[in-house]
Amino acid sequence: MVHLGTYQRSLVSKYSRLSCILQLDTALAQQGHREAFSNTEVSLAKERLSRLETLQSRLNTTWKQTRWLLDVLSFARDRLSSQCPPSVKYLLSLCNSSTETSSSSCDQTPIN
Repeated sequence: MVHLGTYQRSLVSKYSRLSCILQLDTALAQQGHREAFSNTEVSLAKERLSRLETLQSRLNTTWKQTRWLLDVLSFARDRLSSQCPPSVKYLLSLCNSSTETSSSSCDQTPIN
């Protein structure tokens, strides 16, 4: 989240605001569903709740696709991971081969 806040501040602020609004609206819709008395009120409350839950799931899916930077950083930090994508393994092997020719080490350089 820190990395996305640094590079994509407007995206993080829009996501946070929309997520809060959806959570509040979902809580209000759930309360309205519990308070519904007639059949029409129950069906309208169910429909509203269903739409809000669909929007929330779509927002979560979009957010997961946007967080690719965090996934790459976590793979790079875990060098022993067998699930590491080939491109990250290649970058790490380049870093290791460059340490053989120079005195600096990749392990000593922090990943921010």
